[in-house]
Amino acid sequence: MVKKEVPLKLATRLINHGPLVIVGSKYEGKESLMTVAWIMPLSKQPPLAGFMITKKRFSYGLIHGSQEFSINIPDIALLNAAIKVGTVSGRDVKDKFKEAAITREDAKFIGAPLIKECLAQIECKLIREEELGDHILMVGEILRACVEENVFTDHWLLENHNTIAHFGGEWFGKTTNL
Repeated sequence: MVKKEVPLKLATRLINHGPLVIVGSKYEGKESLMTVAWIMPLSKQPPLAGFMITKKRFSYGLIHGSQEFSINIPDIALLNAAIKVGTVSGRDVKDKFKEAAITREDAKFIGAPLIKECLAQIECKLIREEELGDHILMVGEILRACVEENVFTDHWLLENHNTIAHFGGEWFGKTTNL
């Protein structure tokens, strides 16, 4: 899949519709993937995105240590892979890419992995952690955003692709243009 650069001023629109995403992390030779439904754009200038995580998640330690993460936005065709990486811990599984039958791709500005098959990828530098109740808000400055051609202009074009919506528990849906 060929990706094109997205202007940073439009990068938060890749996650504005509230998709389920897969966050990639890597620190001291260990890497992991985790699914996240609590994700949000936070600022256009500078471009910021945030997501919620608990300290007990394996990925939290990797992100906290490396101070970076990737956000990968899958198509509905990757639902089973997203469920797989979200239901097994990186403590127990050495290679979630292999487990989920997805392809690791190197990022341009960070060490955290990207997922080649995803519609879009966002590279972030962690700039803040904020404890909010039983979760931590991880705030990242967007350094780079890429999206598959013909899927995004200044908004998502979902005629031929659908991102995943998570409604809680085992309930999922797909996003579509009206």
